[in-house]
Amino acid sequence: MSTDDTARLIQVVADRSARLAADFARTAADRVVPTCPDWTAADLIGHLGGVQRFVTDVVTRQRRTMPDDHDLQAMFATPDRADGAALIEWFDTGTAGVTAALRGAPADLQTIVFLADPGPARHYWARRQAHEATVHGVDMLAARLGRFPTTAEAAVERDLAVDGIDEFLGSFLPRPESTLHSDRPYRVTVEATDAPSRWTVRVSAEPPEALRHAPDDDPVDLRLRGSAADLYLSLWGRGGQVRTTGPAELQAHWQAHTHV
Repeated sequence: MSTDDTARLIQVVADRSARLAADFARTAADRVVPTCPDWTAADLIGHLGGVQRFVTDVVTRQRRTMPDDHDLQAMFATPDRADGAALIEWFDTGTAGVTAALRGAPADLQTIVFLADPGPARHYWARRQAHEATVHGVDMLAARLGRFPTTAEAAVERDLAVDGIDEFLGSFLPRPESTLHSDRPYRVTVEATDAPSRWTVRVSAEPPEALRHAPDDDPVDLRLRGSAADLYLSLWGRGGQVRTTGPAELQAHWQAHTHV
């Protein structure tokens, strides 16, 4: 990844966070989020604002270990959740802090990370926050609409969606806590119909392995096809229209064990 890639992702953090705040301003704070039904809109903006403060702290302090419980509680402490204007101001402050921290971080930043194959820490945190803000922005839109947004309404740009699919398959699925294992090995192809992007995920008793740009003739048992945005939303459990072909039992296994 290049410096330009990282800068682009930091701008996504700013833009998607601003869009989330604008949707929250048009939503009752106690409105249930259809895509995360255990949360209200206020819970959602409080979560992301706290995560942004956590990342700001990790990046600026170049933390190699987790903050203590007291510091974590302070990061996630919000204003009165019934006060929408105060929540937005608090959230905007968090967004400004995390984008400034990422822009000012050195290229050789060293911090804790939480995903497999993370790459350089500055890029890792920019990427993670870009997709955190994008996915939760879809959640806030769902709260405003009272339903799952369509792919067009979610408006996830193709290149951002491709990057998010790559992060999901290559970094989230192989995490130690992943339950995507099978004594009967199988292969899953994830193919974007609007981009030259294709992944094959090898599922076995070992941690899953994702190979990008696998050969077209690589044998597969399960195939997921759709636009990059549809695949992105589907993998994150936020809707999306994806065509899945393959045995029903493998489809069920994949769906049950790819939720994060």
